[in-house]
Amino acid sequence: MLTSLEVKRGSTLLLDGLPMLVTDVTVQTPAARGVNTMVKTKLRNLLNGSLTSRTFRGGEKIEEAELETSPVQFLYRLDDELHFMDTESFEQFQLTVDEAGDAADYLVEEMELQASRFEGRVIGLRLPNTVNLRVEHADPVVRGDTATAQPKPVRLQTGLVLQVPPHVKIGDLLKIDTRTGKYVERVG
Repeated sequence: MLTSLEVKRGSTLLLDGLPMLVTDVTVQTPAARGVNTMVKTKLRNLLNGSLTSRTFRGGEKIEEAELETSPVQFLYRLDDELHFMDTESFEQFQLTVDEAGDAADYLVEEMELQASRFEGRVIGLRLPNTVNLRVEHADPVVRGDTATAQPKPVRLQTGLVLQVPPHVKIGDLLKIDTRTGKYVERVG
């Protein structure tokens, strides 16, 4: 059990039987005497991704959601299904691209990552901070364009499209930050 004043961004709470991730917290302390401190939160439902807001009184008890994490390996993608294997139990499971959310844009075969489970059901994937992805499509560099350093869009092996420096070409291996979705550097 947490008190509302201990809740911080990234906490997982159990509200109305649903696991909720705290995405933002604001504490308001009123100037009037005898009025409780209010803790305003923005929450994401970890089962369906919906967003909601909730306000708690200062010191109110809130139950934490019990999430289990386990190491998993991404095996392959077949149409809109992503296939994984738990590396501890060797149990295989599938998620749809929609269930995987933004993580689907960074998955490459044999990638090691963490799966979060609530009551035995996989509800989220935690990626490494950076991944290396190969460029599949990029417009060619036009002589003289590199001087202005205007970024250009490229499509990576997973289908992700992002802006990169103009010197990047097809076949390059790029390091991508999975937290921001931005190009970090060319690694090969």
